[in-house]
Amino acid sequence: APASAALLVVLEWTLPVRAADDALLRRAALSRHAPYAFATSALGQAPPTSVVLLSDPRVLTRLQAARATGLLRDDLTLFPTFDLKGPLARASVNREPKLAGLYRDLALGTLPEEWSLSSLASDRPLLLSYEPKWKPTLAKHLIPDGLFCRFEPEPQGVSDRRAAMDKSAKRKLFLVTEVTGPGRDARLGQLTAHLLRGRAIAMGATGERDSLSKALDELRPYAPDDEVASKLVRRMVTTKGAFPVDDLTP
Repeated sequence: APASAALLVVLEWTLPVRAADDALLRRAALSRHAPYAFATSALGQAPPTSVVLLSDPRVLTRLQAARATGLLRDDLTLFPTFDLKGPLARASVNREPKLAGLYRDLALGTLPEEWSLSSLASDRPLLLSYEPKWKPTLAKHLIPDGLFCRFEPEPQGVSDRRAAMDKSAKRKLFLVTEVTGPGRDARLGQLTAHLLRGRAIAMGATGERDSLSKALDELRPYAPDDEVASKLVRRMVTTKGAFPVDDLTP
């Protein structure tokens, strides 16, 4: 009788344990796909030899991990604006001397000057995340590119921004599938929301309702009830023309 009872207990536990094991294997497989989806969507289509300005340590850590595993191209220069004294920032300036003007602005504790960014963008493709405290005129230079924005030497039009977001719609759908939903990579989803929230703020700084609406549509799958998105919508419908975004935080 004791042996039969023990056998019954083992049989009762077999199916739950097997189901849990299968679930863990499926989740691990999805997690392996998620970093690839993030790296591809973030910078996979970046122009060759691009300089990428990074203002968040979490984004840098994730991109460095992607590079270590072969998911991020080696021709991209990662420049951490939050750690100017670090070896990576100094190596980036040595690799691209045109970063010196921007480095000077940041080292002096001032906001990036339009000339510094335009000068760099004239020589190398420049990708970044817009900072709310920057001058709104800088937002007019931005074109959405991956999960970042590409800074063009000259101001761009609303049709350019609209076309860029439409062009990358399929890649964004792939990313949504991999990093959201049950069993997905929650941290990557939060990081993606952070980057897209920054882009929505940038589009708000342009004063272009159409660009902002598209940016908010991109953000919604990762942060359905986002507070910053709600503030942007409220300002978009209650004001005319450009509105302030310097109080918002990505």
